[in-house]
Parts: sequence; structure tokens; C-alpha cells
Amino acid sequence: MRFSTSQSRIRSIEAIVPMISVVFLLLVFFLMTALLVPGPSQDVSLPFGRASDGKAGTADVLYLSSDGQPSFGSVTGARALSLASAVKGPLDLRADAAVPATDLADLLDRLAATGVRDVRLITVRP
Repeated sequence: MRFSTSQSRIRSIEAIVPMISVVFLLLVFFLMTALLVPGPSQDVSLPFGRASDGKAGTADVLYLSSDGQPSFGSVTGARALSLASAVKGPLDLRADAAVPATDLADLLDRLAATGVRDVRLITVRP
């Protein structure tokens, strides 16, 4: 027995294929351009600098808020410093522009005591 398929049904399926392709292309575009790493747990405004553009990776970043509180991911305080010391390679430090230099130097001393030797201070261009 032979069933015939209607031409209108075949044409409706053919008409939807380009729309599905466009939807998948948009999905791929948004996945490629989205930032999938969570942002800082504290609000940090970066200081101005010459060499950096503020676009370092955000996965292993130690944040220092304007009140001198360090945070690493969602963890703050001394626990954040111990987690940051486990980072392999250079540690990115995003310190708030309002942090006094003495607090920043104190944080660097504490990081050195935990074994961190390579710290990159992330800044933004003016």
C-alpha cells in the first residue's frame, strides 16, 4: 500500500528548517559571547594604570574591597587568602582604587607568607 504525502506538508517542513538553523546560530553566538564566570562578590572599582586593560581572566581573581576586605569567589577574609594561595601560576589581584597603599602592601605581605610569589595587579586604562 502506498501513501502519498501532501505537497503542503513537505513545504511547511522545508520552510521551518532555515528558522531552526537561525535559532541554533543565535544560541551558539550567545554562548560564545557570554561570560559564564561569576563576578566579584564585592563591588570593586579598579585603579587607573598604563599596562593593563582590566580584562584579565576572572576565574582565579582575588578582590580587595575599599574597606580592605579580601574575597576569592564567594569566600571572604582569611579563608579567601588561603584559597588564593592555592592558585597555580600568577594570581590576579583586583584592588579597589580607594584602598590605601598600606592596606595593599599588608595584603601582599600576607600573600607572600602563604607562598604566593607572583601577583598581577589589574588596572584599567584612563
